[in-house]
Amino acid sequence: MNKIVEFGLGEGSKLLKNKCNYLHSIEIIVNPEQLGWAEYVKSELKDYGENYRQSTIEHKDTWDDSLKEKIDEVFEEQYDLAFVDSGCHCRGDYRDWE
Repeated sequence: MNKIVEFGLGEGSKLLKNKCNYLHSIEIIVNPEQLGWAEYVKSELKDYGENYRQSTIEHKDTWDDSLKEKIDEVFEEQYDLAFVDSGCHCRGDYRDWE
């Protein structure tokens, strides 16, 4: 697999990165505490250098045209696989990363 984009990031990001040449991880931020989680994951994957990209999309917990536009921008780049981790939680079980 050459290029993967994933929505939702974390421990699975490491697995995906080891299976492809380029990984773009995206966290849709609906709770400000998620920014800390995104920074933690970024620090865990820092050794991947230019082959790893992380983005955050800050948005309210609703689907609307502005969110669709932000996601459409992601797909201006070509990917071989899009992976969606549909879990929804506030990362309260990961307080050790603070």
